Amino acid sequence: MLNERRVEQETYRHYVKTARRMRGSKYSLLVAKEWGTIVGVIEMGMQQYKPTTGGKEIESLATIGMICVDPNYRGQRIASALVDKCEELSLSLWNETIICADVEPKNEAASNLFQSRGYTVMAESVIVAVRGPGGLQERQHIRLVKSFAADADERSQHILKTDDRASNPA
Repeated sequence: MLNERRVEQETYRHYVKTARRMRGSKYSLLVAKEWGTIVGVIEMGMQQYKPTTGGKEIESLATIGMICVDPNYRGQRIASALVDKCEELSLSLWNETIICADVEPKNEAASNLFQSRGYTVMAESVIVAVRGPGGLQERQHIRLVKSFAADADERSQHILKTDDRASNPA
């Protein structure tokens, strides 16, 4: 348990450092706190995707790449509140009408959360670059998408596969 807590603290420090470096860009690290204790964290930024229609144009979409809630605080709608804020930020500040979420296949809770909020599975198997204890690692993820405008549905159909190694992972 102590080692898990240490990893969580290191991960948080890494994301805070990334947020500071990305200041001014479309990148957000949102933190939920209760009485000064961090109980949840969500990260969202712009991710580049290759279109599946054979075109060469790279598309950038708002993407939730990480969501964590302290196990002692799960079931209190903290994750939903964090996703609400990301959706609000994506629409009102960034003017993005499509938002994606990359979820590890074993993380059924996150997958269920996004699907219950209207996200649909866009791709069952995408490779995402993730920074871990040993440095940058490639991991399989499920990509979910939610559209907020009629034209966004058509756009999202063209963005099924990605080469995330070409992007700038945090």
